[in-house]
Order: sequence, then C-alpha cells, then structure tokens
Amino acid sequence: MAKPLYVDKIPPTYIERTLSRLLPSKQEIESYTPHQLWELDKKTKDYAKLIKADPVRFYMPNPGGQWDFMTLDDASVRVLLFIAGNKTGKTTAGAIKMAEFMTGTILWGHDFRPTKKFKIPCYGCVFAEDFDSHKEVTLPAYLSWCPKKFIKNVVRNPTGAVVHIEHTNGSILFFRTYDQGADKAEGKDWDIVWCDEPPPRTIYTAVLRGLVTLNGLFVITATLLKETWLFDEGEEKSFVRIFKSSIDDNPWISEQAKRDFIDSLTEEEREVRVTGNPVSLVGRVYKEFIEAPPFIIPDQEFQYDWPVVMGVDPHERKAVYHLWATITPQNDIIIFDWALIKGSLEQIQAELMAIDSRHTMPAVLCVMDPNRGKAKQIDEMSWEEAYNNYGYPVAFTDDNIKIGHTMVHSYLLAKPKPRLRFTEKCRGKGGPVHQMGRYAWADWARNKGNQGKDKKEVPAEINKDFPDIIRYLCLAELDFDQLKYGPKIVQTVDLKQTYNRFGIRAGV
Repeated sequence: MAKPLYVDKIPPTYIERTLSRLLPSKQEIESYTPHQLWELDKKTKDYAKLIKADPVRFYMPNPGGQWDFMTLDDASVRVLLFIAGNKTGKTTAGAIKMAEFMTGTILWGHDFRPTKKFKIPCYGCVFAEDFDSHKEVTLPAYLSWCPKKFIKNVVRNPTGAVVHIEHTNGSILFFRTYDQGADKAEGKDWDIVWCDEPPPRTIYTAVLRGLVTLNGLFVITATLLKETWLFDEGEEKSFVRIFKSSIDDNPWISEQAKRDFIDSLTEEEREVRVTGNPVSLVGRVYKEFIEAPPFIIPDQEFQYDWPVVMGVDPHERKAVYHLWATITPQNDIIIFDWALIKGSLEQIQAELMAIDSRHTMPAVLCVMDPNRGKAKQIDEMSWEEAYNNYGYPVAFTDDNIKIGHTMVHSYLLAKPKPRLRFTEKCRGKGGPVHQMGRYAWADWARNKGNQGKDKKEVPAEINKDFPDIIRYLCLAELDFDQLKYGPKIVQTVDLKQTYNRFGIRAGV
C-alpha cells in the first residue's frame, strides 16, 4: 500500500524531550564511568529508534484537563467534552482516544494504565467542519499517532477526500463533515464518534441517537467560539463530563511563540483562545465569581433566628424572579432558594406563602427592582403595593449600575471568604448561580472598536434578572441586627405603615 500523504503532527522536539524524561538526570550522568556512558549512548540510540517508530507508545498527556480526558474510564459517562483553548493538545487527545478504540488496544501508559477490553472490530466516525478540516487537522493527527501496523487502507472519494480508513483488525473509521448536514449522521450506528470542534445541535442529537444501539462513546474536542450550548449541556446532563485546559497546560509550545500569540489577542479573545472559556462567558461582569467553593456552599439549615430577606425582579409578561437569602451575624449574604413565579397576584401570593412555610422563617424584608417595583403595572397597582399587601415590607435601593457592580465586586472579593455565597440549591439552568456565571456585557460594547470608545458599556439582556436582584441586595447593605431587632427602612417604605407580621417594625 502506498504511504498516505499527510503532514506529520508529532512535535519536532518529541524524541529529544521524551528522551530527557526517560533517561537519567544530568547530575546522575556526570558521575558515570566511561563504560556506563558508552552503555547510555547505546541505550539512547535504541530509545530514539523506538520513539520514532512508535511515538504514541511514549506519549504522556499534559497535566490537567488533557490527562483527565485521556484517562477517564467511567461507563456512566457517554459524552466526553474537552473544552480547551487553542494549542492545548485537544486534537491530539481526540486522535489518540480514537486510535485506541480502532486498534482495540492501549497505546500509551502501558506501565501504569489498567488493561481495557475493546470491541473488535469497531465502527467509528470523525466529524469536522468540512473535508479541508479533515485534510489539514484530523486526518494528519490520526495518522501521526495511530501505529502504522494497524492501517490497512485509506479510501478516498473521487475528489480525493478521505472518506474512511480500514484497519487490519476490521475496524473502520469514517470521515464526515458538518456541511453534509444531519442526514449523514442519521441512521448510523457507531461504537465511537469524535467531533473536532463543536458540532451543530442537529449533528449532536443525530450522533447521540446513533450511539444508542452499540452503547457507544461520544468524544468532542472544541474551542467554543460558537455552539456554546454545549457548555450548558455538560453542566446539566449527568452523562456528559467536561474537561477544560488552557494553552499554559501545554509544555510542547515554545514560551516565546506562546507569548507572541497571546500578545496578539484582545482581552476578550484570550478568554476563549487561551483559557478555553466558552465565548458566551467572555466579557463577564463578575469574572472573579466561579461556580465552585468558596462561592458555592452545601445546602444546609441556617440558624432559625438569622433574618431571611427576599429579592424580587418583577415582570408583567413573564415570570417574577425571586431570591431568598439569609443574613449572617457578620452581615454576609447567603442565597439559599429561588423561584420563578407566574400568574395572578393571588396565585403569586399563594406560592410565596407556600415557599415561606418551607423556610426556617418567613422573609422579613423584600428588596425590589426600583424601576419596575414603583411603576403601576397591574390593575393600576404597583408591584410595591402588591407585595406590601402580601405583608412584605418593600425596600428599594439606588439603581446606579456602576455603583451596584462595584458593591457586588466588594462582596465577592471579601477576605478571608466572600460575603456573597450561594448554596447548591441555587444551581441549575436559569438559576442564580447559572446567571451569575454568564452575566456579561452586551456584545456591541465588548467588541467595540475605536468608533465605540464613547459608548457606555451595558450588560446584555440575557442572564441578568438574578444578577440584578443580587446587585440590589448588595446595595442595600443589609444589617443583621437591624433586620432582627428593628430595621429602619428609609426612602422607600411608607412611613405611616407598620408591618408587625414577622415581628419587625418597618419604618423610621
């Protein structure tokens, strides 16, 4: 068989750097006798020949996301989603993962990886944007790392594009493209599918259906410049596992080349191309917030005498957004519950009473959007009046976005621990944690050029309802003692009214 023509994707310094890992240290070599040096030279030449002949045998993944991605062996995980920046080794990882399934054998890490039984023969498929992407990226990566002894035949279509590779053990690896449409992915049963770069939703669902019959594995390696729904899919579905990696995890890249590349990018581009964050998370307002400790704490019962406050972002045509938070003796805000409530005023009140009954104590104060809250919207009644009638003292704060963001930053950055935290219950799509992690500046402001310098940055209209409420809660500078023993609600509550339903007095 004629040798397939492809660009070798093995790093140019691979043999040299692999030898440095396998051979004794420089300090140890300095103590060698002439005979030992002669034996070392022979050993070095033998190793070099072996590495060149079978590079994958000596492969070691980069620490972090690539290592975890390549060593995971969990039958409950059906989709491996490796989200990474540019030049992080994600395509190499996908190629080697596919090669192990196609060859039916462990190809690297023989001295420490457990044995694994593969199905032979195996039917797999690689998807890319188009056949040029296969020619330039996936095919060279696969043929560079898959041992030559397993390659039987490389089959091309009349245009010269590779459509499948036959292996000596009967396995077949097909090559498909996104621009062929979902029809090419429908009705096919696969043992493993690899998408290099994010697939459209239609391709994703078609592939998943094709993996059901053979209980197959779906591998996706991607820099999420688009199709960012994949990130949410990974967070929401238990059968999907996300792995992340940054360009700094890759030791094979020249430091100078890396720095030159990074310096050529804008700050927003770095978040995607360097760190691997989805483009949907670029330009986040609260970059310090992460969906993990110390900002996320376990669900728990709080002290019964810690005041509970409710935050509300009212809407007339969609659900009313609610948050419940407890205020600690240190005046920290811990958000522990949330709800989207839609319906008549009576239905909203009934739902609020039911939720309050499940908490350690009812909400003693309602902090509300000062714009929608004061406006008369329903039956000539404002939301403020409606919630006052429910029995919740309503408070408004300043709606200055810049001051509000600064206040939230101060709560998030407080030491030794953040003064704004969330319980696990606040996770979930569309919930407080989800929106805080995706609350971003509007696209036109993030991507403004020279002509946009005078434009005022404003948050995007999506994922902003809960962050708005959180901004109001932080601006209120809620005080434990005042809430517990008698707060002074200034500027917002009708001073003639007094609410004693919860044992506190709202007024001056």
